[in-house]
Amino acid sequence: MVSKFSQLNFFTNNFFLTAVFGLLLVQFSFAQESPDKLKRFSHSEFIKKLISSKDSIFVLEDAFIFIDTDTDKNFYYEQTNDSSFDFLVKDTLIIDKQVVLKNVHFEHSLDDSGFALHHMVFKKPVAVENPASLVFSNCVFEDGIYIDVNMPLNSYIDYFEKEYENYANDLSLFESIVKNEFIIDVGTIEVFSPIFVTISKTIFHINPALESAFYANNIRAFDFLDNVCKGESFIYFSVDETWRSQFQYNDFGDANVILYQAGISSSSENIISGNIFRKAVLLEVENFNKTDVYNWNDWESKMISYQGYTTFINSVLREKSLKPNSYFDLFNNDSILNSYSQYDRFKLESSYKFEKRLIGTLHDFYKSQYDTDFANKTYVGLKDLETNRYNYLNKEDPTFKNYFTWKINQFLKNFSSYGTDPSKSVTISIYVIFLFAFIYLFFPNAWDTMNKNRLMKRIRFYTRYFRNKESMKDIYEEQKKADVMTFQEFKRYMQESEKETPKYFVWLAKPLYYFSSTNYKLIGRLFEKTDILKGKWVDLPRSKKISTSIIMGIWLLLLLVFDVFVKFLNALTLSINTFTTLGFGEIPTSGIPRYLCILQGFIGWFMLSIFSVALISQLLN
Repeated sequence: MVSKFSQLNFFTNNFFLTAVFGLLLVQFSFAQESPDKLKRFSHSEFIKKLISSKDSIFVLEDAFIFIDTDTDKNFYYEQTNDSSFDFLVKDTLIIDKQVVLKNVHFEHSLDDSGFALHHMVFKKPVAVENPASLVFSNCVFEDGIYIDVNMPLNSYIDYFEKEYENYANDLSLFESIVKNEFIIDVGTIEVFSPIFVTISKTIFHINPALESAFYANNIRAFDFLDNVCKGESFIYFSVDETWRSQFQYNDFGDANVILYQAGISSSSENIISGNIFRKAVLLEVENFNKTDVYNWNDWESKMISYQGYTTFINSVLREKSLKPNSYFDLFNNDSILNSYSQYDRFKLESSYKFEKRLIGTLHDFYKSQYDTDFANKTYVGLKDLETNRYNYLNKEDPTFKNYFTWKINQFLKNFSSYGTDPSKSVTISIYVIFLFAFIYLFFPNAWDTMNKNRLMKRIRFYTRYFRNKESMKDIYEEQKKADVMTFQEFKRYMQESEKETPKYFVWLAKPLYYFSSTNYKLIGRLFEKTDILKGKWVDLPRSKKISTSIIMGIWLLLLLVFDVFVKFLNALTLSINTFTTLGFGEIPTSGIPRYLCILQGFIGWFMLSIFSVALISQLLN
């Protein structure tokens, strides 16, 4: 793997703390001792040596800190229901000196109960090199922490597991507070180390002038869980060749997060889910496994390509002829990052292609997991990139192709989310149908029964009813007399023809007659039941006139509502008929509505075509 500091070309050049750690570790470096020759101290003895040291820098090399069950009870914990560590003694120990540990390993077990260094406040930097096991809990690192495992420790781990019953190969940080610089770099890409790294329920204060980074290379697991980041700068994660990596339930606050190589093909499981990202997430993933979990909802509107952004920064350096050391200032500039996210990544072609490749790879990954929901969302993100790209191209080079592609993409997003949501197409189509139906409501068509003659006929009917003693049923029967006589004559005719025609014709005549006269009989009975006048309206007493007028007014209003409803149904039917082109070219209206029907027919053909494609696409997926 490339050197961390050359690979992280975005960090500031203020590496004072890192340099101090490096000098301290180099000063005391020599060949690694074999496991059986390490100095042995109990946890209590280690703390006594740490406290009693009069030097400004406490240095311990080549040692193993074992558990003495008689003297080390203060380091014992049991897990509570919320997975916190509950220690028998919770007194705070303040360490006001630099701490340097090289090739120092701690016996502990990490389970429902175990042992850990806890409730310690380190006022000065803490530097630890090549530990095979170390657990901090409820500690405060006020001037930063540096942990570096830069050589294989397999022989140590094998030895400790055989010799010590409670040994576990974990490097862990629980429920602690870390300020200033922190660099945790575990493993080498060349040799696998069976080390578990767990960072949980810890608060990290990010210093913009110092490095904040985690590296996991070819180790058993890296778990970053339930942590909180404070400060506005970058926090960097590089996870390569791990058997398992987890980033879950973290609140990254206002920090910009870089996840580099967050999933590698040789890993069996990578999980990024349930995190809170308020600022940009610069992501670079080389390969995916079907066992991986990447929650698209975590970073949907905040994810950008790490390579795309670095390409853009390099282009700015060349364009403005800036010195290479200006790279860090540009990379860490929030306004530049925001500009890139909103505009520049669509402007620069090479960055745009990196962005498209990242989201396209995620799209393929979700499809391989049969996750249609996230696959559709990533496809929408992919098409949004394309839409913004053509928007920029149209501004720079206004051609019909650029304009048409930009606008058709906008329409497809609103109409069907680029073909991923057929239900959206149905909803918008219904809106279009009702809109045109509302317009047709104000124009006559061949299907309407509500017209001027019908209204005048109804007015004459009720005028006659008020002026005479006839009931509504009598007036109605008189008006329908011709139709009724037609039915009776038909019945009589069929009876006279009984001997000269097959019997089933006569049998059919009776139900046909009743069926034909059903509407007439129902309306007659309705008039009979609702007739309240019983005489002329002028002959009624004043109180009776008022009540009768109110009731008849309600009746007339209901009839009007019914007529309007029928007219709307006709308009809606016309709109549906036109939209779906079921009318086969027949347009039962004239004037302006006729031209609107032609326009709606074209819109319907276009929308239904897109709906069909979207539906088929989802069925195939």
